Amino acid sequence: MNSCVITENNHPCRHDIIGKSKEALLNIRPYVLIAISAWKENRYNATPDRVAYNINYFEVELKIVDKELSRF
Repeated sequence: MNSCVITENNHPCRHDIIGKSKEALLNIRPYVLIAISAWKENRYNATPDRVAYNINYFEVELKIVDKELSRF
């Protein structure tokens, strides 16, 4: 398991999110919220380190999306 902590600067999808239209961001946001919820409930019966990694990943993704939405 990769113990790397995802940040706004190293998030793998950062460059795919930045610059998207408001409509695209508003379409992405609910899926990110669902992903956070699913991982917090551990619906995938994953190991604790995998759960922590994915919660971090999607919470950071949500921050990036919300930051981009604040531009509009």
